[in-house]
Amino acid sequence: MTGDTKGLSVYRLIHPTILTDATELEISRMEWAWGLERGGLDYYLRSPPNDIFFRSDIADMYADGEFVLLPTHQTYMKAMDFSRRAGFLERDENDCSPRRPLTALRPSNGVYRYVFIPITPAARDIPHQIAMKRQTDADWNGGVHPATGKPLPPWVKDYLVVETHSHPVSICKFAREILDTVNRGPIDLTPWTSCLWRFEKQWGLGDISPIKPPQWFIDDAEKDHDDENLSESEAIGYWPLACGKDDFHDRVPGYATSSSTDDSQGSTRVLQWLETVPRRKARPVRASRKRPAVLPPQTPRRSQRIASKLSNVQPSPARRPDSVESNKSIPGWLEQNGHFPTHMFTSNDWAMFCYGTQLSQDDVENVC
Repeated sequence: MTGDTKGLSVYRLIHPTILTDATELEISRMEWAWGLERGGLDYYLRSPPNDIFFRSDIADMYADGEFVLLPTHQTYMKAMDFSRRAGFLERDENDCSPRRPLTALRPSNGVYRYVFIPITPAARDIPHQIAMKRQTDADWNGGVHPATGKPLPPWVKDYLVVETHSHPVSICKFAREILDTVNRGPIDLTPWTSCLWRFEKQWGLGDISPIKPPQWFIDDAEKDHDDENLSESEAIGYWPLACGKDDFHDRVPGYATSSSTDDSQGSTRVLQWLETVPRRKARPVRASRKRPAVLPPQTPRRSQRIASKLSNVQPSPARRPDSVESNKSIPGWLEQNGHFPTHMFTSNDWAMFCYGTQLSQDDVENVC
């Protein structure tokens, strides 16, 4: 927003406490409408589209509700059109095909446009400190309200625009929190709030949304941090060392290739790699004289584990932005093209694949 690279703070728009405060139906509704897997909300909450960066003093003002950001009418229309075509509406109950993830809405230039609406006198002074852009005709839909089709008041176009990578669902969720708790005075926000509640309704936000995910999705097992699920492209050339030397020559990896790779080339690559990786000798299997062990109880669901940990904890203090200075120790691989490693494919996997060795335990804890 400011163009600064120092003295910045990051604010998490949808706070992770929603995982314990919201009901399972509300969480599954958001995950369904946003094209996420069950349990995927936790991953989104820790992703860049759920963060916003400001100069530290401005971040404090934003957290205190001294100004609010709302989608321009053009951003609103694009988000609503995307949602209608995302594949979760008017869908057969047993249709398990993928839905478009909410991050696919990302504009080609990487930033969304939001109207900057100051509420306090201090916030009204921000445009004098920072150069902001004026609304274009497209931003306010040529003066026509996108939801009602009625003409918009001319003063609507006087509000300035902020560009940020933060996703509209996060911006709108936080805007609702501010608008419900802060005294706005005589400011007329109807041209935007009349779009806001329609956005919330269609994107599965809050109790007003009529969206009900299918039962199979609600009952689906949630993905947790320690779950592994390699995509087809990530699985190319990767084969767990689960077999001995005598076995693997007889088994060509079934998923060592994909629709975009040559079968023989991909299989050969894996076999050559496995030849160079040292393997432990298999221990002889001895018949056990012990009785079969009793199966452990089923692991509680993620929401139950979180709730049990937080049951005796005092309420958290008021939310404040986090300083960006604390993020300077981020591992170097985060800045590499492709953003690997990920939760799906760790740096330890790459070390084993490329060098036939594991990272030291300290390195694994730091980067995985």
